[in-house]
Amino acid sequence: MGRRRAPELYRAPFPLYALQVDPSTGLLIAAGGGGAAKTGIKNGVRHGPP
Repeated sequence: MGRRRAPELYRAPFPLYALQVDPSTGLLIAAGGGGAAKTGIKNGVRHGPP
């Protein structure tokens, strides 16, 4: 048996540039986007559940 990987908590549909926890609410704030990578995914900021 090989090592088991931990389950993913969330997979963002865009490359992440910044992760931050809001201390007052405990929410994880993720920011990022396709940018100059030409991935076809628009820049975006997500917070809270999808």
